[in-house]
Amino acid sequence: MQEKPGPRAEKKHWAQRYLDLAEVILLALDAQGRVTFINRKGCRILGYEEPDVVGKNWFETFLPKDIREQVRAVVLKLMAGEVAPIEYYENPVLHRAGDLRIIAWHNAVLTDEEGKILGAISSGEDITERRRSEQLLKDRETRLLNVLDNMVDGLITIDEKGIIETFNRAAERLFGYTAEEVVGQNVRVLMPEPYRGEHDAYIRNYLRTGEAKIIGIGREVEGKRKDGTTFPLSLAVSEMRLGEKRMFVGNLRDISHERQLREQLFQSEKLSTIGELAAGIAHEIGGPLSVISGNAEFLKESFRTDDLRKKDVEGVIEGCDAVAGFLRRLLDFSRPARLEFHPVDLNESLRNIFSLVRKQVAKEKIEVKLDLQVGLPRVLGDSNQLEQIFMNLVLNARNAMPEGGQLTISSYFSDSRSGRKERCVFVEFTDTGVGIPEENLERIFEPYFTTRKPGKGTGLGLAISRRIVNEHKGTLSVRSRVGLGSTFTIELPAMPEETH
Repeated sequence: MQEKPGPRAEKKHWAQRYLDLAEVILLALDAQGRVTFINRKGCRILGYEEPDVVGKNWFETFLPKDIREQVRAVVLKLMAGEVAPIEYYENPVLHRAGDLRIIAWHNAVLTDEEGKILGAISSGEDITERRRSEQLLKDRETRLLNVLDNMVDGLITIDEKGIIETFNRAAERLFGYTAEEVVGQNVRVLMPEPYRGEHDAYIRNYLRTGEAKIIGIGREVEGKRKDGTTFPLSLAVSEMRLGEKRMFVGNLRDISHERQLREQLFQSEKLSTIGELAAGIAHEIGGPLSVISGNAEFLKESFRTDDLRKKDVEGVIEGCDAVAGFLRRLLDFSRPARLEFHPVDLNESLRNIFSLVRKQVAKEKIEVKLDLQVGLPRVLGDSNQLEQIFMNLVLNARNAMPEGGQLTISSYFSDSRSGRKERCVFVEFTDTGVGIPEENLERIFEPYFTTRKPGKGTGLGLAISRRIVNEHKGTLSVRSRVGLGSTFTIELPAMPEETH
């Protein structure tokens, strides 16, 4: 008859069953690093049966070569009492088939009754799949960030309170801020008025009513750069949810260049209409005007020198000449001359203008200064037409300073301000004159608009100048304050071979 196991053996039996049912590795090592115990979960993870593991050197048999000595040194120092127990540690172990499994260990030392360290005992959780999932998530996040950072358009995400959470590189280029400077701030920092003051109320209204004015629709708005300048933007906003959290994604694109092209198209259409009108006027008026002028010349010759009527006839002739001159300018404006493009040194052109006007305007108590950047790249243009623009801007500055003042002509090389990618050459004419009212800043470029007294200007000079600059693929703009003067800025693309 088989002897029934005693209580001690029974307890050992049940303890072994509990250890084998555990969903973690249970491992014990002696002071030399040999395995003295491993449970069933540990055997499954290693791909061995228990007899194949117990007694083996843990470091030499079950750890990858590249970490054996590092882990051995730590564990042996731990069992020698040279270092405090490391409560948590991760390292890979070798499966029998050669695969690696990542184990998160919790460690403790085994001592006898006298406190002498006999070995180490560890429990380990297989976290291989968790780490793989985390790596996949990290890789996916890295790819997403790379996509966002390499987008051509700016992308910004905000929360329900308008706080910026994402700010990609294109947005950094658009606004001049780094992501670190704006993430955590309210998106209002990127807006001029009135958008700045309206934004929070708009979000609150949308969250309350669901009524969208921009979300899912998009529109043109104004953005505000770090330096305070504003520029036109195409803004498309979409909504997304992360669990219970609502987020808003803004896709932004600088449309400065598009707006400029639209303006050029609008001006071209206006010029086409003006051209047709001018041709008709010249045809209908030119003939009778020549008859009137010719007859007036004939009539003038019939009067004696002291005849008072001769002066009246001369006035008629002068009036005819004035109308004929106006018709010629009108035709010149509506049918511009063909431009001949070649590399142009703008500094040289500006020096030419300076030498022509310096003495002339000095008589009117106007000082002209040159501030030209050395090594300025050349532009592709028509030098005669460009010098015509420069002269016109000098004369406008003179007219704006009837009591005298200072005109500064400057040139420099910088990044484009008009939404283009290439770098540009800038020419500026800054006067200390009477200035231009804000409501007239754009109107001054319209044909026939003038602030001068009747008979003192046709209102075509700036319109012609802007048209010529546009034909050079550039821009002509103005900023001014009444009583403080004006600055006219010409922006032209630099020749590519000279931008390096």
